[in-house]
Amino acid sequence: MTVQEAQDELAALTVELGGVEDRLAALVAELPPSPEEDEMLEHRRAYDLVTEIRAVVECVLADDVQRARASLAAAAVVTEDQLFDRWRERWG
Repeated sequence: MTVQEAQDELAALTVELGGVEDRLAALVAELPPSPEEDEMLEHRRAYDLVTEIRAVVECVLADDVQRARASLAAAAVVTEDQLFDRWRERWG
């Protein structure tokens, strides 16, 4: 596999990951919150299943999926010159 082929594959995977991101966001949007969600999120009551699912998916979206998608998208288009410029700015 060449570097260009790898970058093309990363670009395609970024699009696929966007679809996963959309599906996860839709899951949260379509799953009604528990009536006690505020109390649970403030740790005044144990989580129920609905709150756990919504919280986990929201965290995964914010902390993992969106960051991974941005990182992969950047790697799909970065050039040798850009990498050298970054290195020079930081270490040169």
